Amino acid sequence: MVKNLFRALWLSLLAACNGQIQTSQSAASSPEPVAASEPVAVSDTAQTKDTAPSFDVYYLHPDPQLKRALAIFDQILADKTVSNTHSGLFNISVWAAQVLRRQPEQTAAWCEYLYPRHQLRIAPVMSFADTPESRKCLNSLGLSDEERSKLATLGNIESMMAKPINAFALDARWASFYATGNPKYVHDIVDYLAAHADDFDTQPEKPTMEDAVRLITFNAAQWSLSSNMRQYPDINKLVGDYRNTLPADKRTKLDKALQNGKK
Repeated sequence: MVKNLFRALWLSLLAACNGQIQTSQSAASSPEPVAASEPVAVSDTAQTKDTAPSFDVYYLHPDPQLKRALAIFDQILADKTVSNTHSGLFNISVWAAQVLRRQPEQTAAWCEYLYPRHQLRIAPVMSFADTPESRKCLNSLGLSDEERSKLATLGNIESMMAKPINAFALDARWASFYATGNPKYVHDIVDYLAAHADDFDTQPEKPTMEDAVRLITFNAAQWSLSSNMRQYPDINKLVGDYRNTLPADKRTKLDKALQNGKK
């Protein structure tokens, strides 16, 4: 049963990495790094479950012991309408991994609390975080060598961020921004749009599946960025400030993409 659960989980995540598109719905500016503190008592998480802000604005609210982050992650994993989808499970796992990388001393408490409730659904976040603490948790889950190898094919946070924008890398950047508020993740999306805004002005004579995937990814990127800018003044300012640092030709292409994203 455990092996079947892991296989379903891994296949879902791999599918997300290979082409699922999940556009995101909010963002804003970068906060100061959260200071590390003592590991949170597991029983304290119950006090925050009813008031935990949404994961997409998490970075705006200080969380010294990751109590709110643990509550948010626990709630979303328990919501099967989200965690049973390819993109939903991938996105929340990237988000939680980024949170834990900022305060790795909380990892043991997360592992102890979450494993009895969610079993191997916590394996991706520990693998993505790839800290000494998360590797220790991963080693305690009883994965076989084959299961660990399959999970490793998805990479960690650093390898995800090193990849050029594609379907899963776009999602990974939004989830990472929501967790950390680091503007670099939004800048990456801006750079991608500015570099490729003219690529789809003419349709290939014989479009391939690769052409279709590139178009879908570009449309998702321009829609998600323009939507966030319209809805949230902070991200609008973040993008506007970064736009002003770009060469004139890149600014023109970015404006073109954002205008198309409003349609």
